[in-house]
Amino acid sequence: MSLAVVLLNWHHAAETLQTVRHLSGFAQPPNIWIVDNASGAAEQVQLQELAMEMQSKGTPVHLHFNQNNLGYAGGCNVGIAAALAGGYSAILLMNVDAHITETNLQALYNHLTSHPQTAVCGPALREEHNGQVNWSVGGQFPHLSLDTRLWQKELASQAETRTVAYVPGTVALFRADALRQVGLLDERYFFSVEIADWCWRAEQAGWLCQVLPHIPATHATEQKSTQRNSLYLYYSLRNRLYFCSKFGLQGAFWRWSMVYLWLAVKAIGRGNRPRARAIFHALQKGWQG
Repeated sequence: MSLAVVLLNWHHAAETLQTVRHLSGFAQPPNIWIVDNASGAAEQVQLQELAMEMQSKGTPVHLHFNQNNLGYAGGCNVGIAAALAGGYSAILLMNVDAHITETNLQALYNHLTSHPQTAVCGPALREEHNGQVNWSVGGQFPHLSLDTRLWQKELASQAETRTVAYVPGTVALFRADALRQVGLLDERYFFSVEIADWCWRAEQAGWLCQVLPHIPATHATEQKSTQRNSLYLYYSLRNRLYFCSKFGLQGAFWRWSMVYLWLAVKAIGRGNRPRARAIFHALQKGWQG
């Protein structure tokens, strides 16, 4: 496979090491770019030792250490740019807490190479929330819904292809030519919505974004940091307003502004001041552009 894998590390060296070792165990191990978002000296040493270990086994692992935390978009762009310069036909973005088998990754790659209009494709993601298993099979654009993910209860058994608004960046295989035409991720998002933004631009350029529900992968959502309740909320809400403003969706911009005000008042009424603070900051930054 003419495939490069980009892994973004931010204070998750243990998961990154586990994922790299999994990928290096493939019969045809892909080239791997690890981009570290200023996690600190201790994690850099761990990643350097990993790279040396993998190189000794014949698995190409490339490291890039950012001096500052560039966010998801900025960090991934570093790896994407390096992989594009390497001449690969496909680039996989994958969270370090995600898992896909070689057979299923090969199936995604085969789909991408045999469907020239597909810009990016992804698997069905098995995610567990509060003990309940659901399958994420793509998403809709953030100006349409507060929960942008598309969910189904069971894994599809038939070999179907679903064209979606966007493919979650948890496991997403991009065509290199589409990245060259559409451009890299918009770094103003920093974290969240940047993949939906890219897929919107790809769709406007005539590309398709697709999910293959019969191909499974897993995502360990239960291991998320407690900061998800504040930082994740802030970025997802702020970035929805930026998305609406960027693409001229003014009706949606003001509709979501009113929804956020209602959510903030509701949070205050329930005594959840951190949640209310995150929402008010999202509104402020969204209105300021």
